[in-house]
Amino acid sequence: MATIPPLSLLADCCSSMRELKQVHALMVVSGRILSDNYAASRILSFAALHPSGDFAHAFALFSHTPRPNSFMWNTIIRALADTPTPSSALGIYSQMHRLGVPPGKHTFPFVLKASANLRSLPTSTQIHSHVLKHGLHSDLYIVNGLMRSYTSCGLIAAARNLFDELPKRNVIVWTTMVCGYAQNSCSSEAISLFDEMMHAGVEPCDATLASVLSACARVGGLDLGRRIHSFIKEKGIEVKYGIEPKLEHYGCMVDLLGRSGRLAEAEELVKGMKWRADVVVLGALLTACKNHRNVEIAERVVKEILKLEPRNHGVYVVLSNIYAESRRWGDVLRLRRVMKQGGLKKIPGSSYVIDNGDNHCDRMLRCQSSD
Repeated sequence: MATIPPLSLLADCCSSMRELKQVHALMVVSGRILSDNYAASRILSFAALHPSGDFAHAFALFSHTPRPNSFMWNTIIRALADTPTPSSALGIYSQMHRLGVPPGKHTFPFVLKASANLRSLPTSTQIHSHVLKHGLHSDLYIVNGLMRSYTSCGLIAAARNLFDELPKRNVIVWTTMVCGYAQNSCSSEAISLFDEMMHAGVEPCDATLASVLSACARVGGLDLGRRIHSFIKEKGIEVKYGIEPKLEHYGCMVDLLGRSGRLAEAEELVKGMKWRADVVVLGALLTACKNHRNVEIAERVVKEILKLEPRNHGVYVVLSNIYAESRRWGDVLRLRRVMKQGGLKKIPGSSYVIDNGDNHCDRMLRCQSSD
């Protein structure tokens, strides 16, 4: 008679919710669901965090578990921290606190991520007090979360105090502090700290540089953006750290120049790339053309995008809008005829806009620690 593998192992082998639900059903039938918290944790983790998961299923399992372990609490908080309603993650944390479940070093990074996304200063200071109470104020990743939470609330001095008190810093905390300055329009401080980071011999990674460039783009920090791009291209980073300028860096820099109204310079940057620009880089330039009503560059960019994606109706829509805003009605009609002849229909309300959003800190977390 064949033996059944441990249920936790079966859960780890699942690749879809259909398979996971079968394992879950086996646990319910065998009665293990109430006694094997480890196996239940594996099911909950897949359902809550896997791209093919189902958070509703995870939350139902969590809610019906008599005594969820700390891993289960942390998993639910982690899953909710990055949703459009990060307050839900904080609600779970509050429930955890009320029930006397002690948070640990794996709890606070996700709670602080939710707090940063919510941009609530009272919440950030309250969580900071909890960190101190549990003696986790020297944990590098928790301190990084506190710094990010404070900078998102505009309390840059508090973040800098935490940064200065760290006996040892990795690339992540350096990046968080530089980005924090950039996001709060403290460009001179950001430039100074970035220079200090380089002089301290901290090895930047691709995500560090892209993160800071992205932050610069959102606040128009052109000076810092130029400085970082110059470091990447001209001042030895390629040789010293093995980092070459990549499409992501160029995309951020094009976005930064575009938002600053330097469209000709952005176009020249695209032309000077080692590789052919992709749709994301060109899309950033096209968005800048739309915002600044630059018809000539927009027409050239659209031609390049259509070479990559001949049936991309979105670029026609953007170009038509640029023509309309410039009162070039003849060009609007001509473009509509081209779309009609090509079988491309304008979708009401659609546009081709590149938005970098707030992903710089997520990219940052992919850096390797220099501990």
